[in-house]
Amino acid sequence: MGCVKRKTAAIAALLFVANAFVCWKLFFIEYLNQMGSIEGSFIAISRYAMENYRDMTWFPLWFGGMPYQNVYGPILHHFVALIALTCRLSAPFAFHFVTALAYCLGPVTLFWMAYRLTGSRAAGYWSALLYSSISPATLLIPIIRADVGGWFYLKRLHNSIVWGEQPHGAALALAPIVLVAIDLALRKRRPVYYVLGALALAVLALTNVTGSVGFAMMMAAYLLATKQSPLRAGLIALLAYGLAAPWMPPSTLRLISINSQTSAGNSYPFSLWHVFYFAALAAAVAGLWLVTKRWPEFLRFALFLTFISAVVVLPSYLFRVSILPQPERFVLESEMGCCLAIGFGLSRIKSRTVAAGLTVLCLTAMIYNRRHVDQFVQAIDIKSTSEYKEAVWFDQNMGGQRVFAPGSVSYWMNIFTDTPQLGGCCDQGIPHWQEKVALYVIYSGQNAGARDAEISTLWLQAYGVHAIGVSGPGSGEHYKPFVNPRKFDGVLRELWRDGGDVVYEVPHRSGWLAHVVTESQVVRRAPVHGLDVEPLRPFVAALNDPQLPFALMEWKGPARATIGAPNLRAGDLISVQVSYHPGWHAMVNGSERRIESDAIGLMVIHPECVGACTIDLEYDGGLEMKIARAVRILSLLTCVALALV
Repeated sequence: MGCVKRKTAAIAALLFVANAFVCWKLFFIEYLNQMGSIEGSFIAISRYAMENYRDMTWFPLWFGGMPYQNVYGPILHHFVALIALTCRLSAPFAFHFVTALAYCLGPVTLFWMAYRLTGSRAAGYWSALLYSSISPATLLIPIIRADVGGWFYLKRLHNSIVWGEQPHGAALALAPIVLVAIDLALRKRRPVYYVLGALALAVLALTNVTGSVGFAMMMAAYLLATKQSPLRAGLIALLAYGLAAPWMPPSTLRLISINSQTSAGNSYPFSLWHVFYFAALAAAVAGLWLVTKRWPEFLRFALFLTFISAVVVLPSYLFRVSILPQPERFVLESEMGCCLAIGFGLSRIKSRTVAAGLTVLCLTAMIYNRRHVDQFVQAIDIKSTSEYKEAVWFDQNMGGQRVFAPGSVSYWMNIFTDTPQLGGCCDQGIPHWQEKVALYVIYSGQNAGARDAEISTLWLQAYGVHAIGVSGPGSGEHYKPFVNPRKFDGVLRELWRDGGDVVYEVPHRSGWLAHVVTESQVVRRAPVHGLDVEPLRPFVAALNDPQLPFALMEWKGPARATIGAPNLRAGDLISVQVSYHPGWHAMVNGSERRIESDAIGLMVIHPECVGACTIDLEYDGGLEMKIARAVRILSLLTCVALALV
């Protein structure tokens, strides 16, 4: 038994070292030369967690503020923050170290899963070695091959370096562990294994949404390939959700569902065609099940995983048909299934010479990718970038007022500063549809013509933006998203220029986010599209009306603020340019006041006082979060009870 364990550990160590050999630079780099990567936003979340771990209820930096659980799954970012604080590292350094570690552990956990499910170290070895050294999608799909830069480059590595897919990669590294835990629970049917399965699944679900959907594909493949009970698997999933409930309450899941239909600038509405497509898919899966019903369970699992993920991925690349939002991201799940299937077949090889030759070929491919990484991944002086310079300028000159940071500046800015911005990351967390509309029309100016600057300025003023950064020709900003980067020239006052990067002042009468308005000035009709700014005009006029009293707003923390209105009149309302959520509460002299949402998603307070009035604002998540916390406690007690049985 000791010899078996040593051999298993040796293979796991070999796989880890081989992958570390490929991506070694990522363990020791702070900022790398991929400013177009969304990883800047992930690092910003970790940096924020490092500095605000005592209060992570409301996140004020992006999209007018949002509940913290709507920002992103917390597990990876909080682990990065923990490593950074414990080891006294910067957030970027800790992020790259942790995600490089996850990259190297992915093949190790895949090996372990294949070994546990088959009892064959050879099946695990070949599956994990292939997963470490080849990308089937790169070999088969020309668009992917062009993206990664060649036939033998790894899609999994490329996505991590270039596109900021590290959270997805971390979820993929966890997925084999979670599947083994659930498999143990379903086969042994001991209560303690149900607890372990639920805990593991909760961790994965709180790591990455895309990875969670990918794991759902993996779980579907597992249940199709085995005779295990879907009902018992569903109970494990239900317990896992209970444990994770405060981080993914129903409102968060609903927001993700809504936003995912218009994510990444594309539209993925559910239509009648989806019904026909999924009916055809179900028929195809049934046919595959019948054809393979006498085949080994593990091979069937691998084939089902490959098939289910491929039917999501391939239509996107071949026919521009999207079955799910961002379907191309699930290519990594498809590659995992493909490597498992091929690896299972290679495990039948008896010739040591053939096995040694294939191993050499795989290691050669990894050396090839190591050379690619050496050339492709370079450290960068972050202070020389447009992203850093503009972020620092906003920090030093805007006094904490909300700004509009362009393109990649918005991804990276909050690593360096707590300056709030209208944009940020990520699509699934945008609190209100109208904010998407505003971002789109400001960048594109589509059909605005000569009114482009006027319309954009109205949206900026409505959302409390005091300065806007524009990246034009000569800018180092990665995306340069403005269709007309000169539209504010001569319209707004220029505050700062550095090459092609320009910051313009957005005029406001008040520097605060709270304003006294009347009922007729509240935005009551949602604009139909970005050019429909008539509902905004009375509101923006009120913001700049010298006849209206001032309202002074002071933040006491991320989720608390005080508003002072020295001269309110009967019927006056307070508009607060912060995203509405029922978890916000307004108190006047110890009595709660009603808060509602206007038609563009901002808070409107009914103070019900005349003269001097002080309003205390506090966010506690509301009734939903109280229920979610109670569900978590109940789920934890259930886990304890099951563990003691």
